[in-house]
Formats: sequence, structure tokens, C-alpha cells
Amino acid sequence: MSNRVYLYCTNFKSIPKPDEWDAFNRQSGVEYEAKACIPIFWLCLFSISDIKIVSSDHNGFDDDWRPYAYLLCSRQSGIERLRVRSLMIKNALGDIRFSLYSEWLQRMENEPYDNVLVLTEELDWMEQEEGALEKMLIKSLQHLEKVSAEGSMKMSNAMNDIAGLWSEETLNECESYELSGNANENPSWPLPFVKISKNAGVVIPNKPWWIFWR
Repeated sequence: MSNRVYLYCTNFKSIPKPDEWDAFNRQSGVEYEAKACIPIFWLCLFSISDIKIVSSDHNGFDDDWRPYAYLLCSRQSGIERLRVRSLMIKNALGDIRFSLYSEWLQRMENEPYDNVLVLTEELDWMEQEEGALEKMLIKSLQHLEKVSAEGSMKMSNAMNDIAGLWSEETLNECESYELSGNANENPSWPLPFVKISKNAGVVIPNKPWWIFWR
């Protein structure tokens, strides 16, 4: 099983403590899930100042627990970043894939909760060195802010790593789930992108949504 990363719009202002998960579920919206990465559309919600560290009172009874970095921003500030970065993303993705970015923006706008939270504990498990995830997030968001200011989307090695883009494919060749993750309440979202087959013009998916390897 792949390590999972989750995104929620929520009224919580930090990672829930062990005894707060029931309350968290009552105060959170759609659960989005990605496998072993933080998709690029998720990253576009955040800035460097949104990197937080889980404090020691979250370890429960786990002797192997260690502090780790996660992402938290106000929903409105995240929406504003999505808007500011939209033209840059459109130029990088093309119209078909940008339509999914527009859907992502609309989904964030339609949520009634105050904050956006990315749960990264399982992603941290993949790193041997404590603090490695934080360093990767800092490098990724520094680069994203730089290219946002320049207005031209260019991926860095750190962004490719954190977004799970391990091949040489460009953003305008990514499948939908690679850009946005999946909505667990609606397994059909996002729909896979399609292309025209060379045989009789049949429209077929680039890749089935459930294939997470290349």
C-alpha cells in the first residue's frame, strides 16, 4: 500500500490530537487523497509561511513518533493564491488540463470551512532523516513563489519530488489524479483526461485513473 496524503477544508487550526479526530471529522469537508505525494494543485494553495510543525502532544502512545512538517493556510488566502497563479498554470497546462484547475478552485470556493489542511504524516514516514520533509517543502514552496512572481511555471527537482512527478513528463502530459489527487466522497472525480486514438478517432483515456505507475 502506498503512503497516503490527505487534504481537507476544516475549521481546525492544527493537526488534530489523538482524541480530537471525531470532532475534526464533524468540522471538515471533502477528503482529498493522494498517494505518496502532494499534488501540484494542492501546493498552489500554500506559501512558505504555511509550513507548520506537529508538536509533541500529538504523539499519543507511539514510541517511534517524531515531529514532522505539514501544511495549513486560511481557505481564503489559499483561494487567492490559486487565482493569482491561474494564468501561469494555464500557460503550463493548456486548456484541457486547466479546466481541472478551474474545478479545483471552484471546489475550494464552495467549501464552508475556514482553513485548508494537508495531513502529511505518512509522507514523512518515507524519509529516513527527521526534518527532511520540511526541507523539501521549503524548497518546493520557495521555488513556487519565485516562478509565481516571474509568471512562468517551471518545475524544480524539489517540486517534482514532492508532487510525485518522477518521470520526465511535463505538466501538460500529466493525468488528472497526478495534478489534483482524488475526492474520496466521489471516486469519479477527477475524470481522466482523454486523447484521440489514431484508430478511427476513438476517444480513450490517457491512463486509467487507478494506475499510479508509469
